[in-house]
Amino acid sequence: EIQRVRLEAVVLQIKQLAGNTMDPRSFGFIEPPPRERLEAAVMNLKQTGALAPSSEGPESLTPLGRLLSLLPVEIHVGKLLVLGCLLNCIGPCLSVAALLAVASPLARLSESEQHIKEARRQLTDSIYGGDALTLLSIFETWLRIKAGMGVRKDIDGERERRGEERR
Repeated sequence: EIQRVRLEAVVLQIKQLAGNTMDPRSFGFIEPPPRERLEAAVMNLKQTGALAPSSEGPESLTPLGRLLSLLPVEIHVGKLLVLGCLLNCIGPCLSVAALLAVASPLARLSESEQHIKEARRQLTDSIYGGDALTLLSIFETWLRIKAGMGVRKDIDGERERRGEERR
Protein backbone atom coordinates (compact mmCIF):
# COMPACT_ATOMS: atom_id res chain seq x y z
CA GLU A 1 0.00 0.00 0.00
CA ILE A 2 2.82 2.43 0.82
CA GLN A 3 4.10 2.05 -2.75
CA ARG A 4 0.87 3.50 -4.19
CA VAL A 5 0.37 6.61 -2.05
CA ARG A 6 2.06 9.99 -2.25
CA LEU A 7 4.74 9.97 0.42
CA GLU A 8 4.33 13.68 1.18
CA ALA A 9 1.00 12.92 2.86
CA VAL A 10 2.53 10.01 4.78
CA VAL A 11 5.43 12.15 6.03
CA LEU A 12 3.00 14.89 7.13
CA GLN A 13 0.88 12.33 8.99
CA ILE A 14 3.95 10.89 10.74
CA LYS A 15 5.04 14.38 11.79
CA GLN A 16 1.53 15.36 12.89
CA LEU A 17 0.92 12.21 14.94
CA ALA A 18 4.39 11.35 16.26
CA GLY A 19 5.72 14.88 16.71
CA ASN A 20 8.67 16.81 15.36
CA THR A 21 11.21 14.56 17.04
CA MET A 22 10.23 11.62 14.80
CA ASP A 23 12.32 11.36 11.66
CA PRO A 24 10.18 9.79 8.91
CA ARG A 25 13.34 8.20 7.47
CA SER A 26 13.62 6.02 10.58
CA PHE A 27 9.90 5.27 10.95
CA GLY A 28 9.09 1.56 11.29
CA PHE A 29 7.24 0.97 8.04
CA ILE A 30 6.03 -2.61 7.54
CA GLU A 31 7.10 -2.32 3.90
CA PRO A 32 9.43 0.67 3.74
CA PRO A 33 9.30 2.82 0.61
CA PRO A 34 12.46 3.28 -1.44
CA ARG A 35 14.85 5.62 0.36
CA GLU A 36 15.11 7.99 -2.63
CA ARG A 37 11.29 8.38 -2.78
CA LEU A 38 11.19 9.21 0.93
CA GLU A 39 14.03 11.73 0.54
CA ALA A 40 12.26 13.30 -2.45
CA ALA A 41 9.05 13.62 -0.41
CA VAL A 42 10.90 15.33 2.48
CA MET A 43 12.64 17.69 0.03
CA ASN A 44 9.33 18.48 -1.67
CA LEU A 45 7.75 19.29 1.71
CA LYS A 46 10.67 21.59 2.57
CA GLN A 47 10.36 23.39 -0.77
CA THR A 48 6.61 23.77 -0.24
CA GLY A 49 7.15 25.24 3.22
CA ALA A 50 5.45 22.39 5.09
CA LEU A 51 8.67 21.30 6.81
CA ALA A 52 11.34 23.57 8.24
CA PRO A 53 14.96 22.41 8.21
CA SER A 54 16.52 21.82 11.59
CA SER A 55 20.22 21.83 12.42
CA GLU A 56 19.76 19.67 15.53
CA GLY A 57 17.60 16.81 14.29
CA PRO A 58 14.79 15.95 11.93
CA GLU A 59 12.82 18.61 10.11
CA SER A 60 9.95 20.23 12.00
CA LEU A 61 6.38 20.72 10.91
CA THR A 62 5.49 24.35 10.09
CA PRO A 63 2.05 25.91 10.65
CA LEU A 64 1.41 25.42 6.92
CA GLY A 65 2.45 21.77 7.30
CA ARG A 66 -0.04 21.31 10.15
CA LEU A 67 -2.82 22.64 7.93
CA LEU A 68 -1.75 20.55 4.95
CA SER A 69 -1.70 17.40 7.08
CA LEU A 70 -5.43 17.89 7.70
CA LEU A 71 -6.41 18.30 4.05
CA PRO A 72 -7.16 15.23 1.91
CA VAL A 73 -5.51 16.70 -1.19
CA GLU A 74 -2.05 16.79 -2.76
CA ILE A 75 0.23 19.25 -0.93
CA HIS A 76 0.52 21.74 -3.80
CA VAL A 77 -3.26 21.86 -4.19
CA GLY A 78 -3.63 22.21 -0.42
CA LYS A 79 -1.18 25.10 -0.35
CA LEU A 80 -3.08 26.74 -3.22
CA LEU A 81 -6.31 26.47 -1.20
CA VAL A 82 -4.73 27.81 2.00
CA LEU A 83 -3.15 30.76 0.18
CA GLY A 84 -6.43 31.40 -1.65
CA CYS A 85 -8.16 31.75 1.73
CA LEU A 86 -5.44 34.00 3.11
CA LEU A 87 -5.40 36.24 0.03
CA ASN A 88 -9.20 36.32 -0.25
CA CYS A 89 -9.32 34.84 -3.76
CA ILE A 90 -10.82 31.47 -2.93
CA GLY A 91 -13.13 31.27 -5.99
CA PRO A 92 -10.42 31.12 -8.64
CA CYS A 93 -8.25 28.96 -6.38
CA LEU A 94 -11.07 26.43 -5.91
CA SER A 95 -11.59 26.34 -9.67
CA VAL A 96 -7.88 25.79 -10.34
CA ALA A 97 -7.70 23.11 -7.61
CA ALA A 98 -10.66 21.28 -9.16
CA LEU A 99 -9.18 21.60 -12.66
CA LEU A 100 -5.85 20.20 -11.47
CA ALA A 101 -7.61 17.22 -9.88
CA VAL A 102 -9.00 15.92 -13.20
CA ALA A 103 -7.50 15.07 -16.57
CA SER A 104 -6.91 18.12 -18.74
CA PRO A 105 -9.68 18.72 -21.27
CA LEU A 106 -6.95 19.59 -23.77
CA ALA A 107 -5.36 16.14 -23.49
CA ARG A 108 -8.38 14.40 -25.00
CA LEU A 109 -8.65 16.52 -28.11
CA SER A 110 -8.04 14.68 -31.34
CA GLU A 111 -5.60 16.44 -33.59
CA SER A 112 -6.85 14.89 -36.80
CA GLU A 113 -8.51 18.05 -38.09
CA GLN A 114 -6.70 21.34 -38.76
CA HIS A 115 -9.25 23.57 -36.97
CA ILE A 116 -8.81 21.49 -33.79
CA LYS A 117 -5.03 21.90 -33.98
CA GLU A 118 -5.45 25.67 -34.42
CA ALA A 119 -7.90 25.97 -31.53
CA ARG A 120 -5.55 24.03 -29.25
CA ARG A 121 -2.60 26.22 -30.28
CA GLN A 122 -4.62 29.37 -29.49
CA LEU A 123 -5.48 28.01 -26.05
CA THR A 124 -1.98 26.90 -25.17
CA ASP A 125 -0.38 30.08 -26.57
CA SER A 126 -2.88 32.27 -24.74
CA ILE A 127 -2.04 35.52 -23.02
CA TYR A 128 -2.40 33.77 -19.64
CA GLY A 129 0.84 31.82 -19.66
CA GLY A 130 0.84 28.62 -17.58
CA ASP A 131 -1.31 25.54 -17.76
CA ALA A 132 -3.35 26.22 -14.62
CA LEU A 133 -4.14 29.77 -15.68
CA THR A 134 -5.03 28.60 -19.19
CA LEU A 135 -7.43 26.03 -17.71
CA LEU A 136 -8.94 28.70 -15.46
CA SER A 137 -9.39 30.98 -18.47
CA ILE A 138 -11.08 28.18 -20.43
CA PHE A 139 -13.38 27.43 -17.49
CA GLU A 140 -14.33 31.08 -16.94
CA THR A 141 -14.96 31.54 -20.68
CA TRP A 142 -17.17 28.44 -20.67
CA LEU A 143 -19.14 29.88 -17.72
CA ARG A 144 -19.63 33.19 -19.56
CA ILE A 145 -20.74 31.45 -22.76
CA LYS A 146 -23.10 29.24 -20.77
CA ALA A 147 -24.58 32.33 -19.11
CA GLY A 148 -25.03 33.95 -22.54
CA MET A 149 -22.41 36.63 -21.95
CA GLY A 150 -19.98 35.61 -24.72
CA VAL A 151 -16.22 35.52 -24.51
CA ARG A 152 -14.16 38.06 -22.59
CA LYS A 153 -13.12 41.23 -24.34
CA ASP A 154 -9.42 40.78 -23.53
CA ILE A 155 -9.44 37.42 -25.32
CA ASP A 156 -11.20 38.98 -28.31
CA GLY A 157 -8.85 41.95 -28.22
CA GLU A 158 -5.82 39.65 -28.20
CA ARG A 159 -7.19 37.73 -31.19
CA GLU A 160 -7.88 40.95 -33.07
CA ARG A 161 -4.40 42.23 -32.26
CA ARG A 162 -2.94 39.06 -33.80
CA GLY A 163 -5.16 39.52 -36.87
CA GLU A 164 -7.41 36.53 -36.19
CA GLU A 165 -11.13 36.53 -36.84
CA ARG A 166 -13.69 35.89 -34.12
CA ARG A 167 -15.75 32.73 -34.40
